[in-house]
Amino acid sequence: TISADGRFIAFVSNATNLVATVSGQQVYRHDTQFGVNGQNVVVSLDSAGLPGAGGNSTAPSITDNGGFVAFSSTAPLISPAAAADVYVRAVP
Repeated sequence: TISADGRFIAFVSNATNLVATVSGQQVYRHDTQFGVNGQNVVVSLDSAGLPGAGGNSTAPSITDNGGFVAFSSTAPLISPAAAADVYVRAVP
């Protein structure tokens, strides 16, 4: 999804070259105005700030100003019950 002004994009990817040391299906927020290629930030993090592993994070939805992203995840570190839950993260 895209923020109202088009600056931020929330998306899902399995790519391993978007953010160093992150793998698996993660939710990201891309800032199109950060440098030449923009900046990717992992949104699907657990409470310790680690990317969710061992499950899938999907269905991102971004607020109009791009400051919050909602998503669903089955990753055990994010969702201890290993069932799909919905989360909202503030993204600096």
